Amino acid sequence: MRAMKDSGVEWIGEIPANWGIRKAKYVFQNGNNGLKIGPFGSALRGKTLGEGPYVIYNQANLIKDDFSIRRHYISDNTYCQLSHYAISAGDILFSMMGTIGKCKIMPDGEMPGIMDSHLLKTKLNSQILPHYFEYVYDKDNSNIVFEQLVYNSNGTIMTGLNSTIIKNVFIPLPSISEQQHITDYLDDRCAKIDTLISQEQTVIKKLQEYKQSMITQVVTKGLDPDVPMKGSGVGWIGDIPADWQIIKLKYTSYIRARLGWRGLKADEYVDMGYIFLSAFNVANNRLDFSDVNYIDQFRYDESPEIKLAIGDVLLVKDGAGIGKVAYVKEMPQESTVNGSIALITAIDGLNGKFLYYYFLSSMFKAYINLLKDGMGVPHLFQHDLKEIQIPFPKRKTQKQIISFLDFRCSTIDATISKKQTLIDKLTEYKKSLIYEVVTGKKEV
Repeated sequence: MRAMKDSGVEWIGEIPANWGIRKAKYVFQNGNNGLKIGPFGSALRGKTLGEGPYVIYNQANLIKDDFSIRRHYISDNTYCQLSHYAISAGDILFSMMGTIGKCKIMPDGEMPGIMDSHLLKTKLNSQILPHYFEYVYDKDNSNIVFEQLVYNSNGTIMTGLNSTIIKNVFIPLPSISEQQHITDYLDDRCAKIDTLISQEQTVIKKLQEYKQSMITQVVTKGLDPDVPMKGSGVGWIGDIPADWQIIKLKYTSYIRARLGWRGLKADEYVDMGYIFLSAFNVANNRLDFSDVNYIDQFRYDESPEIKLAIGDVLLVKDGAGIGKVAYVKEMPQESTVNGSIALITAIDGLNGKFLYYYFLSSMFKAYINLLKDGMGVPHLFQHDLKEIQIPFPKRKTQKQIISFLDFRCSTIDATISKKQTLIDKLTEYKKSLIYEVVTGKKEV
C-alpha cells in the first residue's frame, strides 16, 4: 500500500505522498488562452439568428454533454466583432450561472462559434491532461470541486460564479503518466457502468410508454374488447364504446383558476401555515409536498373557491410545465394553489380519478403539444379547459376502469421505481469510484 499524506483540503482528504495539490489557476494557461468570461448579454442583444454560420454555445451543451444542441447563431460580422470569445477544440468550458460545477472539453469537429454570457473558457498548461481535469472538476463525476465552489462563494452560487472562485479551487495533481493511466482506467470502468445505466433507462422508457398506451386504450375504448363501438365525432379520440358519450368538460366539472394572487408576494410566505402549491409541486403525475411554500390564514381564506379537497384534479396551465397533472388523493394539511394551476372538481357523474387518467392519455398530451406549438408561452385559458371534450362512460364503468388502472399502474410504477433505484446506485457508485481514483485513495 502506497504512502499517503493529508492534502490539507477537506473535500479531497488524503492523497498519495508523491502527488501535489494545485489551485486551478496554476494549471490554466495565461494570456489570451487564460480563463475568460463570455460576453455580456448586451453584446448579443438583437444580433442572434435562427440559423447562421456561427453557433452561440451555452450551458445546455455542458449540462447535456451534447454540442450538437444549437439554438442561436450569429453572422460573420458579429463573429468577427466577438472573436475573442470564440471556442476551439480542446478548450475547457465551465458553467457559471444556475447549474454550476459543470465542465466539458470542446470536442473536435463541431461548428465554429462563441460562448454566451453564462460560460467561461480556458486552456490548460502542460501540468495536467484535459480529460483528467474534467474527471476532477465536473460535478457529475465527483463533488471535489463543487463543494469548494459552494464554500468559496459563501453558499450564494445561485447568483453565479466568477473567475476568481474557479481559479482558487484545489485540484489533486499526480504525474502526467499517472493522469493518463487514471483516465484510461476510468474511461473503461465508467463506460461499463454507463452501459448498465443506459439499459435500465431503456427499460424504464418502454415501461412508461406501455403504461401510457394502456391508459389511452382503456379510457377511450374501455375494458371489453368485444363491446360494440361507434364514432366519437372527435378525430383524436376515434371510436368509443356504443354506450359511452363525448361531453365537454364544462358540463361535468367545476373549473377554476386565477391570474396571480391579489398582489401576493414571496415575502409574505410564512414558516408554517396553509400549503401554497405551484407547478413545481406537480411532479411525476402526483403532488409533491416535500418542498412547499406556506401562506397565512388571511390569504388562504380570501379565495375559498381554490381550496383543495380530496378528489380534485390539478392541471398545470402555464409555461413549460403545461399539461402536468395530479390527483388529490391526500393532503398533509389544508392547501391551495397559485395562478399556474387549474383546479378541477368532477361533478354530475364524472369521477375525478377517471378524468385524471384521461389527462394522462397520449390523446390529451397530443392536444397539449398542439397548444405548445402554437404559442410562444403556452397557456391554457379557462374557456379552453371548459371546451375540452372527454369520453364519458357510465359511473360503474368509470369505477371499473379506475380499479383496473390503479392496480396495473401501481405494478408498473413499482417496477420503474426499482429500476430507478438501481440507476441511482450505479450513478452513486460511479461517482464514488471517480472520487477514490482521482484522489489516489484507490490505486489503479
